Amino acid sequence: MDQRRTWSDSSAEDEQRRPWGGREHPQMMLDLRLENGDEVGFQYYNLVAPRLSGGLLKLFFEHGTVTIKGRHLKELHRMVLRHCAAYIQERHVSEFEARETDPYIDRIEFGPADLTSLTRRPV
Repeated sequence: MDQRRTWSDSSAEDEQRRPWGGREHPQMMLDLRLENGDEVGFQYYNLVAPRLSGGLLKLFFEHGTVTIKGRHLKELHRMVLRHCAAYIQERHVSEFEARETDPYIDRIEFGPADLTSLTRRPV
């Protein structure tokens, strides 16, 4: 059974599944939805800095680091900067269904807090 889900504010977006969704106003939490159906919520309050570098978006929280691997992540980065992204979905469609020109989240990874890496240039 396919456990992938999407959430959005409008039914038009429901029909056009997206790897992330948001609202106009800042959110309190960011819901990270994994391909296997697990979900992890992070408070925006604890977000120290988001860093976009190519196909990697790193979210540095006080107590952990989230690495999002994908493509065309600039819009997502801007939404996270404004605290307006409500959810991020890993592999919202099969990688074979996803067009190269569309945003796609291949992987969401969790790691320990690494605030010292903010002082280094991305590699």
